[in-house]
Amino acid sequence: MKRITLLFVFFYCSFFIQAQITINNGTSITVSSGTTINLDETSNQNLTLQSGAIFTNNGSIILGSNVNLNEPNRWSINGTGTITATRNITSPIITTNFAGLGLFLTTTQTLGNTTIIRGHTVQTGNSNQSIKRYYDVNVSNNSSLNANIDFAYNDSTELNGLSEASLQIFRSLNSGSTWPLQTGVVNTTTDKVTASGFNSLNGRYTLGSLNSPLPVEILSYKIFCENETAIMHWSTASEINNSFFEIQCSMDMQSWASAGIIKVNKANSNSIKNYQYNIDNKVKQGFKHFRLVQTDLDGQSVIFGNLEANCFDKTFEFDVTVFPNPFTDQLNLQIHANNLVEIQVFDGIGKLVFIKTVKDKLESITLQELNSGIYHLVANNGIELKTTKLIKK
Repeated sequence: MKRITLLFVFFYCSFFIQAQITINNGTSITVSSGTTINLDETSNQNLTLQSGAIFTNNGSIILGSNVNLNEPNRWSINGTGTITATRNITSPIITTNFAGLGLFLTTTQTLGNTTIIRGHTVQTGNSNQSIKRYYDVNVSNNSSLNANIDFAYNDSTELNGLSEASLQIFRSLNSGSTWPLQTGVVNTTTDKVTASGFNSLNGRYTLGSLNSPLPVEILSYKIFCENETAIMHWSTASEINNSFFEIQCSMDMQSWASAGIIKVNKANSNSIKNYQYNIDNKVKQGFKHFRLVQTDLDGQSVIFGNLEANCFDKTFEFDVTVFPNPFTDQLNLQIHANNLVEIQVFDGIGKLVFIKTVKDKLESITLQELNSGIYHLVANNGIELKTTKLIKK
């Protein structure tokens, strides 16, 4: 075996290497910041890691179309850089270790041009952390895949203090801002977590622990006024070990009291759930500030941002006047508001057919593409909703 030590200290450089590289007997490669190693795709090669280490310190390694990463002993890769591979997948695949990167894919569909990036920086959220590995996946065909994923990990160097037996797959659709749980089955013998039923694959994947979960994902969180009633509404995309939500109220944002509690039916969920709570009584008692507190089964709590309820503040009246109604192609809106207003138009079966954000002024919207019939216009200033029935001739 060759023993190779390469230290790249140049910045914003690219190296093309055609010889096969084997890292053995404690040898290491360090890829410095801004440096890229391209393993040339013109020859069949492997980047073999026997017993050394690769340190991708803000640099990158790009595997050509015929180059695979080979980790027979799952030795150490770490640092803030990445290893990238791109393949054109033109047929269904069965448990394929993509370019040897440690992400195994199974699907009955063709994925087309597929790029997977492997990184080793810890992913974080809600003061919790992932293992020291993640994957970014981008496929051309990203629908109706019914795909399975096996996520490999190194239990010697990557667990980051997490319990191996409790590892689960988490997936982010916004580059790591939020992390819905995808569940999974961990095999501590093969060091893999398996999850199935992915209709799409694009996104970032990592492993976290149910004992130290990545955050409950809040999709929306607001107070709105409906028929002079104040309601708090929130939606979650995923929940892990969730016990209950508490709505708290305050007059001065210093002292907080409980306005109510909603207990959840299931502690874990990876589908959208909607909640609402009537805070009208507290508003009428003079409470103007509200916040949402989520508490886990272990008693740990997360406080979400403060909201202000102005449903009964008559110093400013939100109003929307619509004319003509019935209308033909163009609709005029006279808007009286102190902030931006979102205008939505729904057809008779509740399908959204128009959306636009407008200001406090006379606004004209064109709806000539709509068929004749009955529609509903909803104006939302973030605090209050105004609904108007429309008739198109």
